[in-house]
Amino acid sequence: MLPLGFPPDEYRGRWSRAQKLMAGAGLDAVLVTEEHNYMYFSGHRLPYSRPPCSSYSRPSAVVLPRDGEPIVIVHLFHHADAARTSPARDVRAFTWTRTAQRTL
Repeated sequence: MLPLGFPPDEYRGRWSRAQKLMAGAGLDAVLVTEEHNYMYFSGHRLPYSRPPCSSYSRPSAVVLPRDGEPIVIVHLFHHADAARTSPARDVRAFTWTRTAQRTL
């Protein structure tokens, strides 16, 4: 996937503006899951981001703490691409196991 085309400072500014609003609202963190908001804060374009495609089996999220840098969380399948294209330094992967799939 191609990066979204904005310089890293643009994303740092987005994080900073959101964090100021969070501080004013008394929030410790926000969990960003909606696809367009995810891309806005992560800088990572999801391969299924063109309608009508979406992925409920491989969700992606950004955890934006009030202080510090965000954490980007993606399925292992998307980890290399997210780590390469996102300006966030903390990109984490998850995967489903057969046990987890049976319990969901």
